[in-house]
Amino acid sequence: MKVARRSLVSGVGALVLGMLYGTQILDQTFGHSRLMLYTHSQLMSNGLMQSLGGLILHNPQTVSFESPKALFLVELGNVWGNWIMFGADMWGAYAHLGFPRLIREAGLPTPEASAMKVFTALHYGPAMCLLLAWTLLLYGVCTQSRSQAAKARLD
Repeated sequence: MKVARRSLVSGVGALVLGMLYGTQILDQTFGHSRLMLYTHSQLMSNGLMQSLGGLILHNPQTVSFESPKALFLVELGNVWGNWIMFGADMWGAYAHLGFPRLIREAGLPTPEASAMKVFTALHYGPAMCLLLAWTLLLYGVCTQSRSQAAKARLD
């Protein structure tokens, strides 16, 4: 239940931050507008995903994990990994860093290779954790529904 609560609180926090951050998109103080729009959409979509993960975990009839390691990996990816990416996106908007397509669309010069390596690492590592977390969540939902179907057949 603690992981479900952390995921839900983290998701709602990301949504609120995304709404506040979205009000500043046209203000050049916090970064380039196009990169800020990308960051805003990341905060909103991943915040919804975190919240959904928290709601799924909150209902024991929906999902069950017998391994505490699996639950830890879900928390690592769905809660903490997202915040690393959020921080990297906010830093990227301020420092004019982003993925190459975003940089081209924004009309910005190509950033330094070392800064891009850090920016990319701050995305790919947590993104792999997030992918693993949602794979485990899906597995937990599927195994729980199979066990409930088997119980229903026995009754």
